[in-house]
Amino acid sequence: MKKKYIRIPIIISLSLCLIYGCSTDKISNQTPTTTEITTEKITKTPEQIHAEMFPTINDLIKNKVSANAAWTITEDFLDFVEKNLNIDIYPELDSFLNSDTHLENKYPDFWYNVTGLSLNTLMDWYNGTITEEVATYNNGKSTVSLGFAGDLCLSEGWSTLDFYDSHNQDLSQGISNGLIELTNSYDIFMLNNEFTYSTRGEALAGKYYTFRANPERVGIIQELGTDIVSLSNNHVYDFGEEAFVDTLDTLKNAGIPYVGAGRNIDEASAPVYFYINGIKIGYVAANRSEKYIFTPEATNDSSGVLRTYESEKFVKAIREAKDDCDYLVAYVHWGTEDSNVVADYQFEMGEEFFEAGADAVIGGHPHVLQGVDYYDDSPIAYSLGDFWFNDLHDDTGILCLNINFKGTSKMSFVPCRREDGITSLVTDKEESRRIYDYMEDISFGIKIDDDGVIRKEGVKTDNNEDEEFFLPSDIEIKEYSADTPYQTAYADIVAEFERLFPNDDYTYNLIYFDGDDVPELVAALPCFINMYTYDSGKIYTIIDDWGYGAMGNVGYEYAPYKNTLRNYNADLAGAIVYETYMKINENNEIDYHYEESLTRWLFDDKDDSGYPSDDEFVDETLYYYGNKKITEEEYNSYVIDGEYEYIEGKMNVDEIMAELGR
Repeated sequence: MKKKYIRIPIIISLSLCLIYGCSTDKISNQTPTTTEITTEKITKTPEQIHAEMFPTINDLIKNKVSANAAWTITEDFLDFVEKNLNIDIYPELDSFLNSDTHLENKYPDFWYNVTGLSLNTLMDWYNGTITEEVATYNNGKSTVSLGFAGDLCLSEGWSTLDFYDSHNQDLSQGISNGLIELTNSYDIFMLNNEFTYSTRGEALAGKYYTFRANPERVGIIQELGTDIVSLSNNHVYDFGEEAFVDTLDTLKNAGIPYVGAGRNIDEASAPVYFYINGIKIGYVAANRSEKYIFTPEATNDSSGVLRTYESEKFVKAIREAKDDCDYLVAYVHWGTEDSNVVADYQFEMGEEFFEAGADAVIGGHPHVLQGVDYYDDSPIAYSLGDFWFNDLHDDTGILCLNINFKGTSKMSFVPCRREDGITSLVTDKEESRRIYDYMEDISFGIKIDDDGVIRKEGVKTDNNEDEEFFLPSDIEIKEYSADTPYQTAYADIVAEFERLFPNDDYTYNLIYFDGDDVPELVAALPCFINMYTYDSGKIYTIIDDWGYGAMGNVGYEYAPYKNTLRNYNADLAGAIVYETYMKINENNEIDYHYEESLTRWLFDDKDDSGYPSDDEFVDETLYYYGNKKITEEEYNSYVIDGEYEYIEGKMNVDEIMAELGR
């Protein structure tokens, strides 16, 4: 018996003696009886307390939070968290679930606030999917930086690799040092791998452009600090399945994960995850870039890409990936080549992707920049143009998203310029501002400050009533007296273009098209053409159309003084060539010279599918007038001879005004 409790029976005995007159002898003759009284405090172990608490916690989670399997916890999981993070998680969780902050949208916050890791990250660590080192990696900053570049093409014999090889394979000669440092600085840097790595395979028959690089060239994207690539594009399968599989293996061996393609549909749909600052970040990708399909879609037992011509499969991939991560990037290869105009389906599908769970949507394929936008607070960039693709001259850039556990905290754009095979950071303030202004002009309800930070410009309504957009068709067409010189009328048109589109860098030209001595005025962007003619005080719009640039479409051409326009359009990368002739009618409008199109076919479309099967290619070209097969001689009889020239702008605004004497 413990010492402090010994006094209790002695005091009781003495009291009884006083009451009953007991003698000391009587007491001494009795055998003392001592009752063992235990007052020891019972202490429960933490394990016992947690075991008692867990059923209550589990019921609270099911009733108050969600039935989502990812949010179902076990005692073992809670014990794992307690042991590895030294946090008494049971009372913390019990207190949270019994508070007013138990709502489902606060439950993920609880885990991140208490442990510094998201529940998705904790679960993956607990399940052994990732190691402690991966789960607890922290960049030492308050946000995670995600960098995105546009299309990259490294094809043997192509301009980028020719430039690279001719400059002693010094990447800094083709991509400026500052830009290489930037791409390496992002926590996760992604680009679109628009070619295949292999020395095997044959170029797909009938495809005009096919891109293949030696697998050793993968070192170039490693030097750029590339962390992940999209393979869901229209050139990854250019040399067939052998080269496609070589591409997958090359990237895997280089330690660069890929999305959007695989040996089967499960691999092509599968997300790739990164863990930074306790946040699980996912990437998925899909392709909608071919009018006529060359690149196969992956199936249960065949290789290819994930497609999104219909959105269901990609939406499913997005939804499933988002269930497993905290922040999801959906990359999609879509849009119209060489056009900065966003297609209607891009708006519609973009909304579907966000509704399915995407936190950011990044696009590519048009080879030029398209606008950026916000869906609520989630960013979308419709196209980032070409990063390092050929030796053309155009604007491009790097999109950066700074994210935290709550979502995107900042979107910014780093302006770059491609010229003569070199992609460089733009450091001049005026040139940067020019590109920012251009991006604002083609975007939707955003502003870009002088540091490249992109922010929403108020709330955008569904009918865009708070935004003002202009098209070339909005140009005011004035009427003049019959003796007004054409120079005056054309100068007014140019002034209107410069007023409405101050950041679009229109170029201009005067051409002699319709047989008289009054030239026609051309106003051009890289992919749009407007042409006007003047007659007795009136200006007529001849062309207001997409001009050229979709690989096989060379654009509008004219034969001087012959009143004839010609347009070539090569579909299926040259497997079908359309040749269309146009003239101006008495109302100064374009009429097609022939009712039907002339076409040259390199395959016989026996199954009427619209694209060639392997057994449909022919040795000799087939000729058609509409759907009627004709001979080569008949075809040539429709051709209008002439020395055709491209309709394009060749003068800036100052030069055209000088040419007009203004």
